[in-house]
Amino acid sequence: MRFPKGHRLLHLVLNKDSLTGYRERVKLLNQYILPLILLALLFTFFLFRNSDEIDASAYFAFFLFAALSLCGVLLFRLAQERTARKSAESNARVHAARLSNIYNSGIIGLLYTRFDGVITEANDVFLDMIGYSRSDLEQGLISWADMTPPEYKEISELALVQLREKGACEPFTKEYRRKDGGRVYVLLASSLLTKGDHAEILTYAIDITNLKESEKREQALGLKIRHQQEEMFRVLNEAPVAIVIRKGPELAIEYANQTALNYTPFDRAQAAGTSVDAFHQRLKTGVDITPLKNVYLTGKAVKGKALPVKYDRDGRGNLTEGWFDYVWEPTFAEEGNVTGVATFTFEVTDLMHANARLKANEQHFRFIADAIPHKMWTSGADGVATYYNQGWMEYLQETDIGQLRAKAWEAVHPDELDYVTAQWSSTVGKGEDMEMEHRLCRHDGVYQWHLTRVCACKDENGQVTMYVGSSTNIHEQKTAAIALRLSNEKKDEFLGVATHELRTPITSMKASLQSLERAALAGTGPDKALSLVSLANRQVNKLTGIVNDLTDVSKIQSGKLQLNKSVFTLSDSVKELIADFELQKTDCSFVIQAGDELPVNADKIRIDQVISNLISNAVKYSPSNATISILVETTQNRTVCSVTDEGIGIPEELQPFIFDRFFRVHPSSQMFSGLGLGLFISSEIVKQHGGSMEVQSQEGKGSCFSFALPISDL
Repeated sequence: MRFPKGHRLLHLVLNKDSLTGYRERVKLLNQYILPLILLALLFTFFLFRNSDEIDASAYFAFFLFAALSLCGVLLFRLAQERTARKSAESNARVHAARLSNIYNSGIIGLLYTRFDGVITEANDVFLDMIGYSRSDLEQGLISWADMTPPEYKEISELALVQLREKGACEPFTKEYRRKDGGRVYVLLASSLLTKGDHAEILTYAIDITNLKESEKREQALGLKIRHQQEEMFRVLNEAPVAIVIRKGPELAIEYANQTALNYTPFDRAQAAGTSVDAFHQRLKTGVDITPLKNVYLTGKAVKGKALPVKYDRDGRGNLTEGWFDYVWEPTFAEEGNVTGVATFTFEVTDLMHANARLKANEQHFRFIADAIPHKMWTSGADGVATYYNQGWMEYLQETDIGQLRAKAWEAVHPDELDYVTAQWSSTVGKGEDMEMEHRLCRHDGVYQWHLTRVCACKDENGQVTMYVGSSTNIHEQKTAAIALRLSNEKKDEFLGVATHELRTPITSMKASLQSLERAALAGTGPDKALSLVSLANRQVNKLTGIVNDLTDVSKIQSGKLQLNKSVFTLSDSVKELIADFELQKTDCSFVIQAGDELPVNADKIRIDQVISNLISNAVKYSPSNATISILVETTQNRTVCSVTDEGIGIPEELQPFIFDRFFRVHPSSQMFSGLGLGLFISSEIVKQHGGSMEVQSQEGKGSCFSFALPISDL
């Protein structure tokens, strides 16, 4: 293999058994040794030639012997030189192979350069290192000066100065720009070559990119560790907990953070080395420090809460009172023996004061919660009740909280239990507020409507700490709301009914008048005209009744209903009215029952209106051939009139609204005429007389309407 000339010179100088060494020895033999031998033979020849004692044969024999000896010596030397030459050639091949291995090894990059930066020769290791091809090298496209980043120009120039002055430069590190734009860290060492060689500088380059990256990572890690140490020291120094590390049998202070120093008149230098006894004597704490010393002696940690301490904080003799939680931990050496004690102290003075205020506030809250009419309660974050106020205890007649938990759920109306349970589970699961309406059973079995509101109380992290709930009795409001809703519905229904009720007689009247007009034009007799006039009069009477009802409602609402009172008996009015109904040839039969009766002082026309309305409704809503019973009697200074029918009846849940305006009991009642004002007017008339009106009914079996009036004082 062909090596650069610089390498051949280095190889021949360092290997004495090389082929060049052999040639030098042959040259030495030819130039010096053989001429000397020939001179010696010539000298001997002339010496013997001038001697008379040696004849020609002897001289020839000597000369022949000398010549043969010289030839033998020469042959022997040539044989030696041939052997040496083969050995030298073999050694040269071995050294060449070794040099080739070094030159093309995958570790060291070798390059031959000139001072102007041009790289004339390089091994594959260096080419791979910088990302160029051998073709780029052969075209002279690679220059270490061009590959050197600007920040490494100075150190490269310094290496060139060392090469010129000393023939070699000290190893140094730099970066080369690769062909792909990346960079590679290298360790370089250079030396000058023999003058006249094809290059001026031989440079050895080792890729240390991974090493540099490792160093960077180590530096970054070291910097991070230092930052963490500094941050840890800062955190410890600024921690709100007082931290003190004590060492040795005297438990002398080795370290105290700023929080700990803030509780003393010491600065950091004054506190350092202070024994535990001197420390507490200086602060006048009066605290028994024997347990602290026992931590050092036994190696067992000690914890405590709310330790009351009085101490001289400012060093002026004024004692400050505080409460502290503490942890005393032993510190150990590598051998396992105790070296000191680390103390961690948390001031809880504000917490103790807050707890005291909390207890006072809790008592205040309980007082307020028990005083208000609402049913108040609290529960933990798990939804289990922890408190019920006096309102709950009175409503459920229970004082034990365990029983109250059970009874509060049992009190929920069965129709709403699933809904309430689901709402509460969702509230606890999501940690949200809640509001709902439901019924609760009182201790006497009466269900009343309640509005329940729940507020989720949360800490600064948004975690639920407790729930506060209130259940407000809204039974009257709920009932009123239902009544209002029904009233609105009844208004709408009234408009429809009134339209129908008004349209029917008006239509009938119009038809009668038109018929009467045609009869007059046709000359029909008076009998036909009289019939039409009678029909029209009946429709006019209906309209008059509707108008009178509406007028009565208006008077009742405005408080202008006038009463013209007189003394009479209710049974007389009932008999008169029954006679009128019987003249109308109804399908119902009437039964009048009159007991001991006292007269009343009332407006007879208005009371007759009430009785007539009750009998008319009984007839209207009763089946054919039904019996209607009317009872009149005096009980407890009141005269009562009751009308009982066998009609459609009234559902229990609708009975509270039966005396409201425009109320019609059942969809089936739509087939009956009327505005739904009769019972309202009747009830108001009775109230105006100081009486009362009631209903008892069972759906499908009939109803009993009754009213009571005060008896006359006469």
